[in-house]
Amino acid sequence: MSGNLDFSGSIEHDLTYSKVWLCQNLPRKKYKNVYVLGSWYGNMGIIMNFMGVDFDCVINVDTDKNYCEKTHTIYKLFGFDKKYKIVNKDCNLLDYYDADLVINTSTNDIKFHDWFAIIPPGCTVAIQCRNNQPLAADMNKPATFDEFMTMFYMKTSVCAGKLTLLNQDEAYDRYMIIGVK
Repeated sequence: MSGNLDFSGSIEHDLTYSKVWLCQNLPRKKYKNVYVLGSWYGNMGIIMNFMGVDFDCVINVDTDKNYCEKTHTIYKLFGFDKKYKIVNKDCNLLDYYDADLVINTSTNDIKFHDWFAIIPPGCTVAIQCRNNQPLAADMNKPATFDEFMTMFYMKTSVCAGKLTLLNQDEAYDRYMIIGVK
């Protein structure tokens, strides 16, 4: 990755729209600590801020150190650096003890399923994935909405749905569930 900011892929229409869709359906309350897994360039936190989601701190988690550094630069440009933290770590190895909301908009890109298993009961969780990527044995890529719902069981569901989107002339479905684990 070069030193230049090149986040054009992260702001594609379909990805931005799916994050807005998530924010529109989040329970309206004050969140103290929001973990965003696979945060890429931290777009979710910026969209949450502009959509009026009330939070004290967004903790952006990504395994790629370069993305973490770029996120820090982007947040400083927006003046958001005091409401955000950046963690360069595998989300399967985190401790979510202080989380009131965990967001993962790319389960299809995160290996294994441990991150979901270690989120404490009672935490609000918002999860999205897409159905148009090849399946891999260690990835969370359910082929159907029903399989997605089974994979990410919530004690209480606030919102669940499927949205058909278009990316580079290819239609795909994005699945989402928001609930309390």
